[in-house]
Amino acid sequence: MPRRDKGPEAKHVTTIQIREIRDQDATSQLTHARPKRSTTASRPSAFDKAKEAGRLGLVRTRVFWRDIHPDQAEPHILLSPSANYCHRYVEPLCFWWGKNSRLLVGQSLPSADIEDLDGTVSTVVNATSHNYAGFYKADPRSAELQQLCLERLPLADAEAVPLLESAAHSALAGFLGADFCYTTSTGYGSNYVAFPALMSDSKTVVIADKNCHNSMFTGMYLAQPGHSRLLKFAHNDVADLERRLIEVDGRYDRVIVAVEGLYSMEADVPPLGAMHRLKELYNFILLCDEAHSLLSIGTTGRGCLEYWNDNHPDAQVPSDLIDIRTATLSKAIGGIGGMIAGKAKFESAIRSHITQLRQDGGGETLGSSTMVQTAWVLGQPTLVARRLRRLADMSRFCRGELARFGIHVWGDDGTPMLPVYTGRPTYAARLSYVVRGYRLLASPIVAPAVPYWEGRVRINLSAEHTNEDVDKLIDAVVKGSADLGLCNSKGIKEAAIQTTFSAAWSL
Repeated sequence: MPRRDKGPEAKHVTTIQIREIRDQDATSQLTHARPKRSTTASRPSAFDKAKEAGRLGLVRTRVFWRDIHPDQAEPHILLSPSANYCHRYVEPLCFWWGKNSRLLVGQSLPSADIEDLDGTVSTVVNATSHNYAGFYKADPRSAELQQLCLERLPLADAEAVPLLESAAHSALAGFLGADFCYTTSTGYGSNYVAFPALMSDSKTVVIADKNCHNSMFTGMYLAQPGHSRLLKFAHNDVADLERRLIEVDGRYDRVIVAVEGLYSMEADVPPLGAMHRLKELYNFILLCDEAHSLLSIGTTGRGCLEYWNDNHPDAQVPSDLIDIRTATLSKAIGGIGGMIAGKAKFESAIRSHITQLRQDGGGETLGSSTMVQTAWVLGQPTLVARRLRRLADMSRFCRGELARFGIHVWGDDGTPMLPVYTGRPTYAARLSYVVRGYRLLASPIVAPAVPYWEGRVRINLSAEHTNEDVDKLIDAVVKGSADLGLCNSKGIKEAAIQTTFSAAWSL
């Protein structure tokens, strides 16, 4: 979408200054002056709530009628068989027996070719992937290594290749500055191991951010010791966390505070500065799930702690603030598996629990190809840093551009996901549908993943998105938001003017 100039200041705001990567040391640069934007989303009125309830009731009735009278109702029309993209969206809070399914079959790369029913193949920007650092697509050297693994090594028996397993553990521990690291077969598995291992041998209370991932809560429940307890505190609310800490102070042998390094639905990081102060006062164990922050934020990809210190030079926290880290390797390096890393005093408990699980036949090991991929990615620090610098600049640019049109985006600057606020849950489904028509794939997020009236469409950025992809992405979100009235009046007017300008320019 061409950007109109309104004088020197506007030109500075709306121009992308990009230097393409031409050699190993070159770096993509996107610069912009970020306008101010509202930090709170508007609240729905009573009329909005009534209208939304009526709309959802109508859709539920239509879906129910189609199911009991399929011969009397127009069926869902697949615009794109390979992506299960339906012409009609349905009530977004339920799966409705597959009718709300949108599955992209194939590699989850920055762009995808999708065939519509009329046979037309269109290339769309894929903003649904977690390929933050851009390692999903193997280069020739990586592909050769993976092929060698498949031909020469056991597929998923780390004990058969102890040197390779040890190398992967050492690489991850060294990268994170941890005393130890153990791997699991999945990212979920890392929390299934860590929480029971830490909670089963003492009177323990876990105080978790209420927005923590389901795998963390499942890990807590799996521990099932009668002398342990789970409490929650409001998302990133330090005052509520301290209230909980005061409540349990002196009553338990061990207090664990559980957070995520980057919350994917909110695109924000925990307030580590305030948590550092509380940790000094209450001496709790800080456990952080870095599933979305490992190799996605921070100058070198070391997660939320590095990101915090990068952005708070006058209020830095110590490098050993986090006691235990869990993470998935699927988002970070493009391999199936998880990891647990931390301080030496917790190693015995983690190792014992993993050993017991393997003896019981329930502790699957990391695949050999993932171990090789881990070592290969972590062995390229310059490439990682360059990609993450581009990713952070891309995020800041997108946020600034969308804010210019009055489009509210949740989260912190430089994080790789852009949760675009829609409010009503049906609007999240509609915006996801509309931007697909503008050649952008983006996921609608509604309750129970987020509060009912805080629906959003989440856009995930990748370091492999090209400059053209970024322009298409912004263009699709602005046009889709304008179509649904999700921009402010100034934003809608500006979008209309730019659309007219674009049409005139193409003539």
